[in-house]
Amino acid sequence: MRQSHVSPAVHQLPEKNVGTRNVAGLYMRAGSWTLRIVTPKELVPTVGRTVWYRKSLGTAHKPTAEALALQVWADAKAEFLRLSRDLQPKTPTKIKPTAELVSLLAERIRHHVLARDDARRFGLPEPDAGWSIAAQADGVDPLTLQRALAKGMGLTLAQGSTSLGQRAADAHAHSLGLQIDWTGQQAALVRLTQVLVSAYVDVAKRSDGEVVVTPDAPASLAMSSTPATPKYRTIRDLLPLWKQKTTPTDRAVKDTERALDLLEACGVPHQLQGLAFAHGAAFRDWLRDSTARGFSQKTGLNVYRSITALLNAGPEYGAIAANPWRGLKFPVEGSKKRTPFTREELTSLFDSATFTGYKIPEGAKSAGAAAYWMPVLGLYTSARVGELAQLETADVQLVDGVTVIRIHDEAEGSTVKTENAIRVVPVHPELVRLGFLEYVEAQRIAGQAKLFPTLHRGGRRSPGGVFTEEFRVTLNNAKVTRAYATFHAFRHLGRSRLVEAGVNERQIDALLGHADDSVGATYTHHSTSSLAHAIAKIDYPGLTLPRTYPSPVK
Repeated sequence: MRQSHVSPAVHQLPEKNVGTRNVAGLYMRAGSWTLRIVTPKELVPTVGRTVWYRKSLGTAHKPTAEALALQVWADAKAEFLRLSRDLQPKTPTKIKPTAELVSLLAERIRHHVLARDDARRFGLPEPDAGWSIAAQADGVDPLTLQRALAKGMGLTLAQGSTSLGQRAADAHAHSLGLQIDWTGQQAALVRLTQVLVSAYVDVAKRSDGEVVVTPDAPASLAMSSTPATPKYRTIRDLLPLWKQKTTPTDRAVKDTERALDLLEACGVPHQLQGLAFAHGAAFRDWLRDSTARGFSQKTGLNVYRSITALLNAGPEYGAIAANPWRGLKFPVEGSKKRTPFTREELTSLFDSATFTGYKIPEGAKSAGAAAYWMPVLGLYTSARVGELAQLETADVQLVDGVTVIRIHDEAEGSTVKTENAIRVVPVHPELVRLGFLEYVEAQRIAGQAKLFPTLHRGGRRSPGGVFTEEFRVTLNNAKVTRAYATFHAFRHLGRSRLVEAGVNERQIDALLGHADDSVGATYTHHSTSSLAHAIAKIDYPGLTLPRTYPSPVK
């Protein structure tokens, strides 16, 4: 049988070992399985043909044909990806903003906020791509939301933060094909943030009956007589924006590219123009059909999250107005629920010499002081392992008279799971008693930028990944070996304790970095003092850790 065009390593495979995969383009012809791969439409002008591959696989045995076809598909998709990258626009060079450009961005920001409010109130068309914060929640008075949003943004500006203004300006600049270097441009950022906040204040005034006129669209927003070819046509075109936003690992990029391959293979529309909520639901249902897909629903969920991460990045750079799949649920049947640590497991875990005598492991590959502080922080912050492992000494600071831990993605190499994860977590009184603030100060005096430098080892492993491996050993030594007993169990444990203490769900979401749609994806109106009062309610009856961290010599 002729198989010279594919790997000869795949021969007749037994039916029981290879399930039906329904490989796209595979069909029976003249007693032999044949594979046909169509050239992606956007690559036809470059390739010069509409059919990329059409050959007999030289076998009438379907499982063998499917295995051979998957190999050919893998090679074809790799080549399609390479060709697509060549067609993608090059990243523009960053420029310093001129006074004229800052004025134009300010006009665009104000117009976008008020025009989007017009669209919501009067059913007018949505404005061109830009950036704004959603303020909507089922069953909540819109006026209350608008006032809370405007007030909260004003407080953020009053605290000296210009991050919202920069994000809005970057989105509008990106839609103009520009990237801006904001180094040394604080005055411009202050002005742009003031314009943004003022626009949201005016939106709230409209709800009080005041007339606030939406300004005309700046010249650059005026409709052209000749429609321009969109810069971002498909979800795959958002890949460079996601990379720029998150600086992902090689593995994350590979996983996302595989997710894009699956999206394009499933037949669901993936063009940004006209992309709708229903398309997301169709893709979700396709992924959830684990029998046909050949992978679990949990794997399907990870694929879906990779695509939604791209759609979440799009609005920040002006590529799309909003993620049309936002809010779509992906239930996973038969998934095992992670559970908190039990009291017995906590007792066993914290009974080791690391916690009873501050015996810190030594060696180039050990976790060092993180072996003590990471579990203790998990116990009293309920933060994710990656969030804690990447902390810097500067992230422990005073905000509104409260000592907090800032969780963000601003430092080099820092990432967060979602925008909602950007937050402040007040330092629990137990952490103070155990000497955490003294440890932070000792790291600062030693000139350490990272709170746990032993976890930053370069390479592909993140600090959180490094500690996860170390913590697995810690759990095994403590005889905590049940399935799903991981660092994440601290997160479930903390939430359970907060619920039992009567803390309301919105405050819990604010502390844990979960979504709270009442005030938008990247913002929360809870005061620092109220969060400090809430987190102090985390308590573990029967578990009192001894103070073992050595006090500094005075």
